[in-house]
Amino acid sequence: MSLASIGSLVGGALILAAFIALQLGRVDAADRRYLALNAGGAVVLVASALLAQLWGFVVLNVVWAGASAWGLVHGLRHREDLGKHGTSPSQRK
Repeated sequence: MSLASIGSLVGGALILAAFIALQLGRVDAADRRYLALNAGGAVVLVASALLAQLWGFVVLNVVWAGASAWGLVHGLRHREDLGKHGTSPSQRK
């Protein structure tokens, strides 16, 4: 089995684990664990797709990883803001 095939199985498993956890109600879409599994899986899939020269899948998974990373960063900033002020920005008016 090639490295690209192994990577695609591992990356796909990470993304599917996040999806199954979401469907079972174990996480929500803003949960760091959900976003981290999605981002990690997508990064592994990017590497796998690069090795196999599957450019459409490279683009798809770069966007997927970027969206998940944005969610992680946004969530961390939101938590930091809550820690400083005790309320979310939308609650402070």
